Amino acid sequence: MRQITSQPELIFDIRPRLLISDTPDEFEGIIARAACGELVIESVQVGESNAQWVFKVRYPK
Repeated sequence: MRQITSQPELIFDIRPRLLISDTPDEFEGIIARAACGELVIESVQVGESNAQWVFKVRYPK
């Protein structure tokens, strides 16, 4: 008889992986969150305008 094993349930993280700042205050807020260890910035790109920044982030475990 063949035993059926199930896959463990994966936990889905609902936190965003991309953060977009449209103002200097939002930009500084994301940098402050990274400085205090709440998130890790993996990359930063210029968005659709000069004032927009797109952050690719991950969250520490």
